[in-house]
Amino acid sequence: MSVLTDFRTSITSALKGAGVQAFEFLPERINPPAAVVLPGSPYVEAGDTFGTHKVTFTVSLIAGNGTNDAATAALDGLIQTAVLALWDVADTTEASGLYAYSSNGAQYLAVDLTVTDIISFK
Repeated sequence: MSVLTDFRTSITSALKGAGVQAFEFLPERINPPAAVVLPGSPYVEAGDTFGTHKVTFTVSLIAGNGTNDAATAALDGLIQTAVLALWDVADTTEASGLYAYSSNGAQYLAVDLTVTDIISFK
């Protein structure tokens, strides 16, 4: 396994441990509420010290079906749960604004967490 896979697995495991349905890949079908962990942009870049790299994952938090006000409130709770779950896993966690996540012809309210950490490929 690579350190990239290890970091992705630790993100997903932390989310699952907090009760969030989480995927380490883009699933064929999604049944929100859920989190999808994918490489961020940039995925890997040079770290601050020699031999280190900053790795970024995007965690798409997707609210279930419902009215906009109910989905927004559910998403706020999902963000809080995810940020707390990732506290010991990642160096930083930031949230984007809300957007419409499309999957299999359906749209869901979502937000992206940018999760970063410093790794070494050694």
